[in-house]
Amino acid sequence: LQVPNKVVYSVHEYANDTFTQTWFKDPNFPNNLRSVWDKFFGFIIRKNIAPVMIGEFGTTFRYHSSLAWITKWMSYMDGQFTVDGVSDLKSGQYGLSFTSWPLNPYGGIGGILNDDWLSVNTQKMYYLTPSLAPIISNFNNTYLPTKRPTSSPTLKTAIPTPGPTFKFYPFDYFHTFGNQIVDKNNVPARIAGTTWSGFESTSFIPLGLWARSYKTVISQMKQLGFNTIKLPFSNQMLRSGSVVLGPDFTRNNDLVGLSPLQCMDMIVNYCGVVGMRVILTRFSALAGNSGNEMLWYVPKDNYYTHGRFVADWVMLADRYRNTAVIGFDLWNAPKLVTWGSQDPLTDWHMAAEEVGNAILARNSKLLVIVEGT
Repeated sequence: LQVPNKVVYSVHEYANDTFTQTWFKDPNFPNNLRSVWDKFFGFIIRKNIAPVMIGEFGTTFRYHSSLAWITKWMSYMDGQFTVDGVSDLKSGQYGLSFTSWPLNPYGGIGGILNDDWLSVNTQKMYYLTPSLAPIISNFNNTYLPTKRPTSSPTLKTAIPTPGPTFKFYPFDYFHTFGNQIVDKNNVPARIAGTTWSGFESTSFIPLGLWARSYKTVISQMKQLGFNTIKLPFSNQMLRSGSVVLGPDFTRNNDLVGLSPLQCMDMIVNYCGVVGMRVILTRFSALAGNSGNEMLWYVPKDNYYTHGRFVADWVMLADRYRNTAVIGFDLWNAPKLVTWGSQDPLTDWHMAAEEVGNAILARNSKLLVIVEGT
């Protein structure tokens, strides 16, 4: 990228109760896992190329082997990259940054919160809690008013109505140094977050707001020890005319009449107020369609083009300058793409580089998070 020290690579990792892989059947399981992880992404850490952030991980704890997996996995994320019980981190360094999947109750794997949207999944937190501290550096309590752009600098059609000016709190932002994420003083920091789904769905709003307010959810995540919330979204959510569905407005009365993007403004703003960071992650072009989209654009569609993909990210880079947003995860779980093929229709490396440079040209404080193929 044209702005150096801004790329963070990202992967997903799940136990065999969620995704079946050949290495789970290896007779040496779970002692074979470190070599598997090193082959697919650990070499990036070991060779000090760049940081690796774990964008999703989890288990249902359905099998006995799930416990073996989570034990190995958490020790690996905390820096035991080669041998059990021996840290490969240098003094002052932290293990891998992460955003666990998910905050919300989820039928396939279970969330940080149980189905009542209030009580905590104690089994998940038992394994997560030791990796949550320390909270990254405190924010400055003065506020910085931020003006909203009226249109995308690249494409000017169907850009959502800007939200009002909020009191966004300025933060120390982050860059990379070797395999570490560091602050402006080159002090290592660890992003320890969780993912709150919903903006990417056809409801265009984080899930659970029918049961409680967004402010109490964010505050509870901070109290549990998380320092970051990742918000998935779709390009359709950003489109003019998208309507929020499902929240209880008696609990969230400051969201009444707002567009989905304006609701995102409110959540980002409140994260800043309480000292939480935010990462935005683009799940799909069409709402609720992540599993069906193989590319970062929709072939033969006149709206969800490569140009729209770039323009929407640039619009968000402008919109969330000097806010609690610290990074953009460009595209969740790339599928039928190539890497370095130079084919503009499939080369995710080429597309990620283009959009990353476009983002940083407008907001150089952000981390650019790139998921693999």
